[in-house]
Amino acid sequence: MNYIFIGNGIISLSTALNLKSKLSNSCKLTIIGESKRPGSATLAAAAMLNSFCEIEEDTFKNDINSFKFELSRNATIKWPEFIKEYSNLDASKSNKDKCFNTYGDLGTYLINNTSADNLDDLNYEAIINGLKKFNEPYNEIIPRDIPGYRPNQTDRSNRAIFIKNEGWVNPNITIKFIQETLEKDDRILFLNDRVTNIKQKNGKIDHVVLSSGVKLSGDKYLLASGANVSDLLFQSKIDINIPRIFYGVGVSLLLSNQNNEIKKCIRTPNRGLACGVYAVPYNSYLKNDKIVLGATNLISHKPINRARVISVYSLLENIVNQINNNFYKSEIDRINIGWRPTSADTFPLIGGTSLNNLIIATGTKRDGFHLSPVISEALVSILLNKKVDKRFEFFKPERKLIHLLSREQAIKKSVSHLMSASYQHGFNPGYISINNNLKSQFKDDLERLHDKVGAFDWGIPTEMIDMYRHDHINYK
Repeated sequence: MNYIFIGNGIISLSTALNLKSKLSNSCKLTIIGESKRPGSATLAAAAMLNSFCEIEEDTFKNDINSFKFELSRNATIKWPEFIKEYSNLDASKSNKDKCFNTYGDLGTYLINNTSADNLDDLNYEAIINGLKKFNEPYNEIIPRDIPGYRPNQTDRSNRAIFIKNEGWVNPNITIKFIQETLEKDDRILFLNDRVTNIKQKNGKIDHVVLSSGVKLSGDKYLLASGANVSDLLFQSKIDINIPRIFYGVGVSLLLSNQNNEIKKCIRTPNRGLACGVYAVPYNSYLKNDKIVLGATNLISHKPINRARVISVYSLLENIVNQINNNFYKSEIDRINIGWRPTSADTFPLIGGTSLNNLIIATGTKRDGFHLSPVISEALVSILLNKKVDKRFEFFKPERKLIHLLSREQAIKKSVSHLMSASYQHGFNPGYISINNNLKSQFKDDLERLHDKVGAFDWGIPTEMIDMYRHDHINYK
């Protein structure tokens, strides 16, 4: 059996890691992707392994979101052994020599401040309710006791919790360790190249064409190249119909701080149109640690290769004001930009296709890294023609767009998120009437957009408003 993996991100690598122990000596696995991984969502991320911190007000209101949370929680449980498998470390102990944060040093501080609006409060309370529902241990703490938490007085939090079983790992070292582990296997080959065309014949994939002109054939293909999946299928004229994948452009910053006090993740709940504000140690065992700060979110129909001024400006302003005033003295080591693969209905694409040797895995947004231990297990089962949880049918690649919200529900949610985003960017109404007027404007605009696209008995996902507005989604 000859497997070809298109893409060398965390999904491809973790799937290869799970698959290699099941390969016969005659099997071959080729992983194709540029070694620098341009646009990698993983390498631009803080790699937070958060399940409960990602809960939002509507997480448990339908079966699909509930299943996504179940996958996320299972991934959190699997990460210690996953780390042990690819790094040859004891996942119950720290390893200071490699400066690698394992599950020996967990902990996330979740703060609830008033820098945005009450959507923060609703999500914060939903997280606490989720923790109680699943008997997950957490402690209520005094925010000013959080090490390294020194916000502006007007941005300080009045309540916070510490979730001891959630944490983070260094994404660069994770990718490096997994690839090094795979490279030791003679059956696995890495190609520093890019697939430019996929050729089909007789109802299956026949071969792929690389930018170097090389043609490669295999028995089974995994397409897990992130945000460019739709573009690659379109230019290859592959005859399958999947929800379009967009570029969820996220910006984060790597800072150096000579007097860093932050040794654990500090973050807010998710916010309107974004994942909130966070500060995460980069290498938790270095004396003068670097910090990853984030993150912004912009849905685009095309790749964006450089960070926008407003993204960097808002990140710095929010982190200095809401996390630690002393960051104003820090140095910017690197501006990271990654393309989170985001589908037109905002749900993942995981599974086989009508081309019987093509499997697709994308659309994971910012969850791909955290979910990689469970997604990779499912993909290996699919590659080996074994059964997977039937609920993965929710995410089958060839599907109609999933519509979970009615028009009324979607408009209400989008207005809430747009108001939150406005407050995040400095909106100060002064009088309540101005606040209400802005809400009315958002609602009227969304009503017109729903009319335009014929969304009468379904609602547009908040993240996709601009994609519908500018006709980047085929809704007719």
